[in-house]
Amino acid sequence: MHYLLYWKLKTVEYRFYGDPLDHIAHDQLRKVELGDVVWIVTVRGGDLLLAGRVQAGQVIDESEADSTFDTYGLLDAQWHVTAADGTAEPMQLVNLTAQALPLSLRFQGSADRLRINRQGRLNTLSLYNLRRLTDDSGAMLNVAWYTAKDQLDAVEQVDTDDDPLIYAEGRTTIKRRVVRQRSAGLVNEAKARFAAEHGE
Repeated sequence: MHYLLYWKLKTVEYRFYGDPLDHIAHDQLRKVELGDVVWIVTVRGGDLLLAGRVQAGQVIDESEADSTFDTYGLLDAQWHVTAADGTAEPMQLVNLTAQALPLSLRFQGSADRLRINRQGRLNTLSLYNLRRLTDDSGAMLNVAWYTAKDQLDAVEQVDTDDDPLIYAEGRTTIKRRVVRQRSAGLVNEAKARFAAEHGE
């Protein structure tokens, strides 16, 4: 099963440090079972952002979490979910609104979709409870997540003096559209090659 869990933007920013997201906490995680996937979302400027993915390996209560984890920075919540072995991934920000996905997401139960307010913006109140996604919606989030991850992991190869160098192309930045920032190593190497070839 797939669940959608809302975190405030400041919580996402606090946890967004590049290390794999191996643990999440929330008062409503009791219904999560082993193997379920919990998607972390937040809202910035009215846009719905996908921020993290955790495949449940363990569901524990607050007292177990206190004895399992370093209490420094431990989120205060009744329930904690740890990632299954080998599944923890770093957080990333994927703009679902830019891909027109929020209106396509469907949930189990009578409130089967996210609400939009009169200004056409996402009503964040519809995110405040842990929501179980349909299988199709879980699959849509998988595609959005791993497509963005593949783009982030893209590399560019440059040949220099018969010796290929591999540079990470740069991180993805979310603006009105996704743009790629140039790798400083790639730019410096290109400048050095130009100077060597043209004697400048």
